Amino acid sequence: MLGQFERSIASLAIAFMICSCSSAQAPVSPASSASPAIAQASPSASAEAPDLELCRPADVAPAEIRSKPGYAEFAVSVADSSGAPIRGLKQSDFVVQSGPKPDQIVYFLENESSPVSLFVVGDVPNTMAKKTVGKFPLENTRLEIAEAMLNLDGCDEIGVVLAGGTFPPFLGSTLPNTFVSDVKVVQPFTTDQQGALDGIFSIIPFGSSYLSDGLKMATVQLEGAHYARRALVALTDGLDDKAIKNSVPVLEEVRAKGISVWVIGIGDPDAKEGIRSFMTGTTRVDASAVKRLAAAGGGLSLFAAPVSSDEGSSLARAITTIAKGIGHGYTIGVIAQPGAEPKLAIGNLPSAIVSARTVPPQLLAAMAALPAPIA
Repeated sequence: MLGQFERSIASLAIAFMICSCSSAQAPVSPASSASPAIAQASPSASAEAPDLELCRPADVAPAEIRSKPGYAEFAVSVADSSGAPIRGLKQSDFVVQSGPKPDQIVYFLENESSPVSLFVVGDVPNTMAKKTVGKFPLENTRLEIAEAMLNLDGCDEIGVVLAGGTFPPFLGSTLPNTFVSDVKVVQPFTTDQQGALDGIFSIIPFGSSYLSDGLKMATVQLEGAHYARRALVALTDGLDDKAIKNSVPVLEEVRAKGISVWVIGIGDPDAKEGIRSFMTGTTRVDASAVKRLAAAGGGLSLFAAPVSSDEGSSLARAITTIAKGIGHGYTIGVIAQPGAEPKLAIGNLPSAIVSARTVPPQLLAAMAALPAPIA
C-alpha cells in the first residue's frame, strides 16, 4: 500500500495522466500569446486564495539554538549517482565553512519525512496523446485515485504547472469552444489535494512542448514556498529536441538553488515510429533525453508505460520511488562568521549529489510558528 505522502504525489501525477475524466472545474482562459509570459508569473498567484493547512516541520531547531548570534541553517539532501537518497550520514560527514576554519555545527538532525513544497510540471504537447489519453473509462485507476484521496498527508503543499495542452469544452459550459494553454499554473500551492486534482482533470495533450517555460514558472512558484525542503517533478516524453536543449540550463539553475529534481519519462523506449506517426501519434519516449534532464537537475530519472497499457500502475510505482526519498534529508545548523556566507560540503563521498539550501531567517521563523501536525 502507498504511504500518505506517496498517495498525495501519485494522485496528482496520475490525475495529470488521466485525461478522459468527464468532470472538472472550468479553467480560466490563458493569454492568447504564442510565447508564454514567464516573467509575469508570481509565486502562488491565483484568482482564489488556495487552501493551506501547513504544519511545523519536526526538524526545526529549538529557539535557544536559532537565537544564537550568527546562526545559519541548511536543508540538505544527499543522493548517490543513481539519485537514491543516502541515509545514515553523521554530523562528522559534513563540513561547513564561512572563514578560514570550519564553522561550529550546533544542530544536526536526519529527517526521514519532513514536510515538502512540491511542484509538478506536466509537459503536454501533442506527442503525449497516446501516452496519456486512456481508454474510457479507466475505472481501476479512478478507484485508486479515489482511495488515495482518503489517505492524503495534509502537511505537504503541492502545486501544478501544465506546459502545453488544451482544455476542451464541456456540455453545458458557457466558455468558448477551446482554451489553449501554453504554460499555466493550474494549481498554486495548496494542501487541498482534491482541489489540486480538480484543476487538471480536463487537460488533453495539444500543440508544441513548452517544457522549459513550465520549469521556469514552477521555479518562480517554489520561491514562494512555505517549507525549506523543495522539490520539482517533471513528466515528459522527451521527444522535442529543442525543448530538451532549452530545459537543461533551467534544471541546472534549479539544482543550484538546492531544489530536488525528479524526471518521469512517459512512454515506451522501444516503440517504433512509422511514416504515419505524425498523424496517429506515438507511444515512444526518448530515454536518453529524460536521463539528460535528470542529470542536469542532479536528480533521478524514472520511467512509466503509457497509461492505457497498464492503467497507470507503472506511473504509481515511479511516484512511490520518488515519495520514499522526497522527504528525506538532513538539517544542519552552524554558527557562521560575521558577514560571511557559509558553504557546505561533504567528505568521503566524492560521487554524492548534494543539494544544500540555506534557510532564510524569515522562513525559519515562519516554520517554527506553524502548528504541530495532528497525530
